[in-house]
Amino acid sequence: HVISVAYDGGALGTLKGYGVLLDFEEAPSVSSATWGLRYENSAALDDTARIKIGVVGEYASQKDYAANPTNYKEDYIHGEVSLSVAPFMAQLGYESLGGDGAVGFSTPLATLHKFQGFADVFLTTPAAGLEDLYGTISYSWDGLLKTDNVRLFATYHEFESGLGDTDFGAEFDAGLAVTFRKHWSTEVKGAIYDGAGAFADRSLIWASLRFQY
Repeated sequence: HVISVAYDGGALGTLKGYGVLLDFEEAPSVSSATWGLRYENSAALDDTARIKIGVVGEYASQKDYAANPTNYKEDYIHGEVSLSVAPFMAQLGYESLGGDGAVGFSTPLATLHKFQGFADVFLTTPAAGLEDLYGTISYSWDGLLKTDNVRLFATYHEFESGLGDTDFGAEFDAGLAVTFRKHWSTEVKGAIYDGAGAFADRSLIWASLRFQY
């Protein structure tokens, strides 16, 4: 079950409250109840809206639910600031998924590939939790070489545990995304993960072609 309520305050930003109740009969150990709040806002710094700043803040609390045999409670924290000077954008953020050494904040339905590195090292939150300090830059062109849009992007992550501040390594991601003929898009991206502790080095390259109508 998913519960979501949002309030749009215009220039004051958007506040969203949500609840996610997951009951997995075949895998009760990942059943959980998560309740959270997310705030987003952006503002133009010039008359043309070419220069913008943005902010995101989110907090969630998760505990065992339904037939989950483990009694636990963990927190999630996310904060991000962004600066856009079109067509350039920069983002700086921090994300924390709690862990008590036995159980980490559970995200069984999330697409962590997008948020915690393209190398997919942390598809499951470590039992000691995970902290991710990251920075992203991107640059886009409209109409370049008869395409609809071309975007270059790069992200750097510093990972460590939430419990004990153990070094979990660092990762550099970069990619190129192109949309063309309205319905087509292609993307090539790569990841270099410099492992630490129990996490080994890893490098990956991804390529995709999509058609949307």
